[in-house]
Amino acid sequence: MGGKPVSAVGTWLTGVGLVLFSVVVASGMGIYQEVLFKTFGQQAIDEGIFYSHALPLPGFLFLANDLRHHMKIYSSSDPVKINLEFVDDTIPVMWLLLMANVVTMYGCTSSVFSLIAASSSLTVTLVVTLRKFVSLLLSVFLFQNTFTFFHWVGTILVFGGTVMYTEMRLPKAKIKEKEA
Repeated sequence: MGGKPVSAVGTWLTGVGLVLFSVVVASGMGIYQEVLFKTFGQQAIDEGIFYSHALPLPGFLFLANDLRHHMKIYSSSDPVKINLEFVDDTIPVMWLLLMANVVTMYGCTSSVFSLIAASSSLTVTLVVTLRKFVSLLLSVFLFQNTFTFFHWVGTILVFGGTVMYTEMRLPKAKIKEKEA
């Protein structure tokens, strides 16, 4: 493009802006889903899961070459012996890990949609944020990634928000107990 190189602060601000935009859009979508689930029940949950997975599929057409390349990499990974009652074969380890990821992500997504149907969108946002935080901690401990000052600030904000949310909900529950 021939322009000035982008500074680290510019890159950081762009990233923060994208994350903030994502949080605002996800919060709006959560509120909308909460309304749909209260209105239509289980059918809305099933449709939500379907559409959240089906609508992005055409976007993968733009990544066809990359997907083909990575399929070759996955297929050439070390084989793992699978010895179950119905399967006795080997499979490349990367394909096995991908299958495990798909199954766990389906479970996570289904759980989030069920949670949306049972509680407020703020509760869902809090639970998803805590899940992302646990993923970050696993990344730090399992893969020896660095835990910087900004990670500590994020930790304080996540736990501070969780405590504040919990403390604000507890008095309401105690008041309802006394009234009953």
